[in-house]
Amino acid sequence: YLSGVAHLGNADIISKNDGEESAVKNPKAVELAAQMFGVVIPGLELTFTQKELVIGRDVTYQNLKPDQAVAARDGLAMFMYHKLFGWLV
Repeated sequence: YLSGVAHLGNADIISKNDGEESAVKNPKAVELAAQMFGVVIPGLELTFTQKELVIGRDVTYQNLKPDQAVAARDGLAMFMYHKLFGWLV
């Protein structure tokens, strides 16, 4: 689990479409993290490259800009590490 957090931190974010979207530069890092967490690869990647907007009964997805995606990736890694540390202590 801890190595999954490290692999998640190694997922480099790049800019797409003139900085309006983000993508993972090295998908192998996301693949390894997903295996460690026991989740599907596309689902893990989407957690930090898109955000879900719920408006009434409609659900839509908005692409995150690279700086937003980096913040989301780091936040997810910190959350996972915090949960792991809390479980150990």
